[in-house]
Amino acid sequence: MRSLFLIINVAILLSSCGSGSDNPDQDPMVASWKVSKYDLDETIDNVVSNDLNLITSLKDGFLRFYPDQTLVVWQKDIGYSVNRWEYSKKNGYYLLSGPIFTQGLSLKELKREEKQAKFRLIDSKNQAEGIDLFLAAVPLYEVDSTDLLHPSHNQWRIKPKQAETPQQLKKRVLGMVTFIIDYFELTDKKEQPYFETPILQSPFLFYSGGIGVASAQDLPTEWTKTFFDEQDALKGHKILLDAFDTDTEYPSNIKKHTEGYLKVLKAVKFNLE
Repeated sequence: MRSLFLIINVAILLSSCGSGSDNPDQDPMVASWKVSKYDLDETIDNVVSNDLNLITSLKDGFLRFYPDQTLVVWQKDIGYSVNRWEYSKKNGYYLLSGPIFTQGLSLKELKREEKQAKFRLIDSKNQAEGIDLFLAAVPLYEVDSTDLLHPSHNQWRIKPKQAETPQQLKKRVLGMVTFIIDYFELTDKKEQPYFETPILQSPFLFYSGGIGVASAQDLPTEWTKTFFDEQDALKGHKILLDAFDTDTEYPSNIKKHTEGYLKVLKAVKFNLE
């Protein structure tokens, strides 16, 4: 009996020592959330400007929480980044940290209804800052087992810390092309009647009856910033142009534009591999 008593007490002690992230796959935040809006209490004087600017920049962006406490942020103006999250039982809030949240960001849940949630920003003194953040669970980039926000699909977006070799540049370009193929196949699976170009972050130009590549003089900033510098971006552009097979015939009499895009993109991918 004494041994059983000791085992039970050890089990209770261990279960009481963890944070909410001990079983993060059970955490309700493990999902893809769109930052739908934020509210500012103008009667409060202690609003931290840095946090306000951050929340403003996240508007219409996505926060993807994963069970391993990885937090992916995607927003068309600030780009893609891999961060971290954890839940503090002691304080009762979520702490976000990483490249986007350099000084940390604490969120205390105020309300949750089905796929909607409301949070209040908490400062380092565990006091409310006067900013409320509204999130909506939107699996826009997911279908079945495919999750395009996962870091495994987006290494090509992460800006390198130094200039890259021709092989590394080719791998980066290939990663971009592969992502776009995966994205169009996802929209087809979901029978989504539209597609977005910001999430593609590429120099491809999509037309109603064809697909092209922007010139070196007109490369979009959102793509060039995935390279170490402008010179590497131009090298990547040259690699892409060389892989763009002008002999690939764009199909006619197609039901969806994505059918034509996919045929050309898969030819480009073949030439890059």
